[in-house]
Amino acid sequence: MRPEGIIPAVLTPFTESEELDEEALRQLLERLIGRGVHGVFLVGTAGEFYALSRDEKRRVFEIAVEVARGRVRVYAGTAAETTREAIKLGELARQAGADFISVLTPWFAKLSQEQLYQHYRAIAREVGLPLLLYSNPERTGNAIETGTAARLAGEHENVVGIKDSTGNLTQALDYLAHCPPSFSLIMGRDTLILAALLQGATGAIAATANVAPDLCVGIYEDFKAGRLEDALEKQRRLHLVRTAIVGNPAATLKAMAEVQGNPLGPPRAPLTRPSKEEVARIMQTLQRAGVA
Repeated sequence: MRPEGIIPAVLTPFTESEELDEEALRQLLERLIGRGVHGVFLVGTAGEFYALSRDEKRRVFEIAVEVARGRVRVYAGTAAETTREAIKLGELARQAGADFISVLTPWFAKLSQEQLYQHYRAIAREVGLPLLLYSNPERTGNAIETGTAARLAGEHENVVGIKDSTGNLTQALDYLAHCPPSFSLIMGRDTLILAALLQGATGAIAATANVAPDLCVGIYEDFKAGRLEDALEKQRRLHLVRTAIVGNPAATLKAMAEVQGNPLGPPRAPLTRPSKEEVARIMQTLQRAGVA
């Protein structure tokens, strides 16, 4: 089973009192699946993974599997600061019926490549689900180097790919050059989806797909059909949406969704909603991109 296609990094809806809004989550997932996405990625950065309890994460995984009903693959974010907790979250994802787990590097402890290798090795062995590595050093301070990814992929058949959010296309190409042919590159920077597909990526996990699913899916489908000019036009429009996101993506993306008439509640404190001035700027950007 290979990760591929456009996979939204799904936002986690909250009520105004910051409780998990299960009905809004179901509606969001149905809306995204109805727009042709190829998978859904829960409890990532855009999904405010750091702000959710273990029980909330379990419930989000369960709801996603229930809504997906096999129509699209479910990717469960099971990142944790410790290997022990990441394994426990992986077990919850497996019990819920997720198809993949995606594991961001720890973000507080500064780790060596050997320590990262041992971290992922233990998770791969204990959980057993197809595992997507996830490197985002800008936020975590820990990068998965090419040699570490290649070592893990060569030794564990369930280490099936990597979500590369470095924003460095050279790094992405290094993963492809040095990892086994079956190892998938999933682009984690929405501004580089088409560039990565042209170089051999099999898909993208895109936070902007919450608010611009037609653009994201269109880039992929146009690429697959050889309509490169159309894909480029959509990528340029998506660039406007992505570069309008400032700070933590959840706050801006939830404001974008609200502007579109699909409110998902506030981000969980200490994050706050954007100001009225920021919302006006967001509206202008969505209009320019044709997704307002």
